[in-house]
Amino acid sequence: MTNNQLRYVISVAENGSFSGAAKKLFLTQPSLSNQIKALEEELGTPIFIRKHHELKLTEAGHDLVLYSKRILNELDHLQSLMQSYSSYSRGSLTIGAFTNAGYLGIFQMVMDFQKLYPKIDIRLVMDRSSRLVELLMTQEIDVAFLSASESVLRSGDLQYAQLDEEPFVAVVPRDHPLHDRSAIESAALKNEKVILPTDDLYAHSLLLSALSHDGEPPLLCGECSSTESCIQMVESGFGISIVTAFVARQLKNDHFHILPLIPTIRLKLYLAMLKTSYPGSISDEFFGFLQTRFR
Repeated sequence: MTNNQLRYVISVAENGSFSGAAKKLFLTQPSLSNQIKALEEELGTPIFIRKHHELKLTEAGHDLVLYSKRILNELDHLQSLMQSYSSYSRGSLTIGAFTNAGYLGIFQMVMDFQKLYPKIDIRLVMDRSSRLVELLMTQEIDVAFLSASESVLRSGDLQYAQLDEEPFVAVVPRDHPLHDRSAIESAALKNEKVILPTDDLYAHSLLLSALSHDGEPPLLCGECSSTESCIQMVESGFGISIVTAFVARQLKNDHFHILPLIPTIRLKLYLAMLKTSYPGSISDEFFGFLQTRFR
């Protein structure tokens, strides 16, 4: 039983003859008759009663026409629905972004993407990178902008691309003895009180490792859930904080100095989504869009 055969049955029933239906379907009458006959043989029951040049539907034929109209109508609706997805005129996209991503302009990038696809329902979730990886794995978000260990991304069955990398810098109080240096060697921080952000577990562990000397971790005097809080502590003279350069630049004021670290410690930024995301999906489209914005 094919869709065309169902359409043929409906046309014959509505026209009351094979000849009339054949003309509308642009078929020869013998070809149409053979199609109907083949369908009757497949179903094991007659569809039409042919008697004295009069054509009537059997009881089975009535039901076949009724259900065929429903089926074909649903198929037409399904085709239209699928075309709307392929043209991105409907659908949804949930984007994850690490807490400080706003300082890199991620909000504007999402809005620019929304302008390209105004009929896509876009939702943005801000969280720690480690949490975003979990949300990707449980398919609660479709794509994520995050900082993470590449080994974590590889082990999570994710496809990913590195978008950028940002150096960490030291944020030093205005009147601190080290404020007039052009850069700070990490070894010079050994006896300094250090404030680290905890909003990203990967970045936190990266800094702890890089700032440790002779097996001794840095002298932590503060750990903050937001980078803004770390800098506020610096402004009060509580200690020196280590944050990414893009955040420090955005929050720069006269109450602290920004100094490069030697050697440079870099935070890699990735875009990730599940490998099962199919080519041509709105997730795949955003994945490519964001990569172009960081080239």
